[in-house]
Amino acid sequence: MVFLIAVALDVAYQLIVLQWIYPVETLIVATMLALVPCMVVRAVGNRVVTVMRQRRLLHMKRVSPDDLRGASDNSRATDRHDLTHQ
Repeated sequence: MVFLIAVALDVAYQLIVLQWIYPVETLIVATMLALVPCMVVRAVGNRVVTVMRQRRLLHMKRVSPDDLRGASDNSRATDRHDLTHQ
């Protein structure tokens, strides 16, 4: 769909400015108009996702496993306390 819109825009431009249609030039320009922005957006998006994943992994490595357990640490202390008093 984007490619077809790019072809239509280039054909309109060629008719207005050049008063002639050059098919090979239309294909080249339409390809550039359709693919380059798509590749740029994907590259930026992939970069953002990669940075976010690296930050999340770094944060997960900084947090100790004991910090992630939360309330289960208290239950272990209670279990140990119960075992020593039995």
